[in-house]
Amino acid sequence: MLNSWVLVFITVNYSNVTAEAIGNYDNMTDCFFARETFSQTVGGNEGYFPLNTQAVCIKLDNKGKKS
Repeated sequence: MLNSWVLVFITVNYSNVTAEAIGNYDNMTDCFFARETFSQTVGGNEGYFPLNTQAVCIKLDNKGKKS
């Protein structure tokens, strides 16, 4: 597999920004479904996140990654 997706949760608190990897997925669809579910876990609603937070699916290039 050359590419995968990572779900990243971002929190902004004044000038402090944090980012945390939530999970890795084989395809964009699985990552987007996980993002929607995760939004509810952190107090949002069906893909909408609370103020000062957001999550994004980022495509990774795994070329050269050793299995």
